[in-house]
Amino acid sequence: MIRDLASYLWKNKLWWMAPPIIVIVLFTILVAVSAVSPISPFMYMLF
Repeated sequence: MIRDLASYLWKNKLWWMAPPIIVIVLFTILVAVSAVSPISPFMYMLF
């Protein structure tokens, strides 16, 4: 799925959309990890 998205962005010259997609994915991972980990109280200090 990631390979298909990358090839779609590359073929249609939409490579400028890669950074926002990466930021959204990283933020989603951060939220998911902070919700289920025991260090979640310390994660709130980052925001």
